[in-house]
Amino acid sequence: MRSQKSPQQKHRPVWLFLGVFTVLVSVTLVADFLASKWQREEQINGVRQRLGMLRSNLEFELYTNIELIRGAAAYISLNPEIDQAGFSRYMSRLLEQRNNIINIAGARGFVVNLIYPVAGNEKAIGLDYRVNEEQRESAITAADTGSPVLDGPINLVQGGVGFIARLPVINDNGVWGIISVVLDYRGVLSDAGFIGDTELDLLITGRNEFGNLADIYRSHDGASMVNPVLLSIQLPYGEWHLSAQPAEGWVTFHFHPLFWVLAFIINAIAFYIIQLRYNNRLLEQEKIEALTTSEEKFRQFFSAHAVVMLIVDDSGNIVDANDAALKYYGYSAQQFANMTVFDLQALENTSVMSKVKQALLQRSTTFNVKHRLASGEVRDVEVFNTPVDSAGQRLLYSLVIDITEQLEYQKRWELSQQVFNHSLEGIVVTDVEYKIVSVNPAFSDITGYT
Repeated sequence: MRSQKSPQQKHRPVWLFLGVFTVLVSVTLVADFLASKWQREEQINGVRQRLGMLRSNLEFELYTNIELIRGAAAYISLNPEIDQAGFSRYMSRLLEQRNNIINIAGARGFVVNLIYPVAGNEKAIGLDYRVNEEQRESAITAADTGSPVLDGPINLVQGGVGFIARLPVINDNGVWGIISVVLDYRGVLSDAGFIGDTELDLLITGRNEFGNLADIYRSHDGASMVNPVLLSIQLPYGEWHLSAQPAEGWVTFHFHPLFWVLAFIINAIAFYIIQLRYNNRLLEQEKIEALTTSEEKFRQFFSAHAVVMLIVDDSGNIVDANDAALKYYGYSAQQFANMTVFDLQALENTSVMSKVKQALLQRSTTFNVKHRLASGEVRDVEVFNTPVDSAGQRLLYSLVIDITEQLEYQKRWELSQQVFNHSLEGIVVTDVEYKIVSVNPAFSDITGYT
């Protein structure tokens, strides 16, 4: 009968599987988190590198033009009485390769009186920076600090939007005025790579003439950025701040299908292994139970059987003896435990050991020997041997049959047969119907019948 298993044993594979499943899910979630974190860091590094390149491009565009007005300021300081014609000749040569410069203007006494090119910029002539609210502060700041001041974006008097770089012109007589370079707002940002960049949301901020933080450029709608990458551009006077984030947004925690596919495969393999091990354990347990049951049945059969039975090892030691053997030989179980089959031999017989060895190698053997009982009586026995394996040991299962009376009967029969054959008297044997069964030689000699 198969033993009943406890609920804990029945549900053990389920708990093991749930444990493995929980561990795999936890590990996969951690892997998702680490992968998302790594992707976020890679994204940040990519945005930082891209923004750094844009900053370098913008700095190049701005500083080359700032250096340009330094040369113009130096020229005017040496030629303070320069007229429009001279100004145009000089500036035409100076601005041959500068495509993003809308115009360059000289403002003697803070009033624009020189400009190049004149065409299209006529409205700017006569502009007084001291009364123009949009440009007054930066013009005065440039004069006060003696450093270039970059302002913008500014709505230009002549139309359009631009950046204006201003630098005071100073000579021996003091401040001559202001020289300004008007840069094309979109041209500068486009050449620097800001306009047309679809990978990043970009924002440039700086302080306006009133000291308030204002947007200089914004590539997206007015929504605030989330943890943007920040860089700054140091200007001769003040600084701009660059902010950037991916156009599609930052990577957040998300599931990676490959990880979950691998987790599913590993989970399936783990479930298969757990189930296989559980089934193997069940089979092993059933085998052990079956073996235990078989051993119990054999023990009952062995102990209760009326035939004398012995179990002997390959050295001739008696491993076990049943109750019939204890009764037949007259020894106790403890005495048998210290005896060998050689102790049972009534006569010296050196061939017994070889018979035991031979019996262990063959399927079954039979031999006759004389055994001495505990009382000293010698009995003739026939031993039937069958080898068995138990716990990795080769044993000999022996049935001992007492044939003493059988041999004595056989001897008496042989003796009577001799008397029958050698008697001088004629002897005839008949059955119940008086039919002759046998006659001795003397009968044949007397009667002449064979």
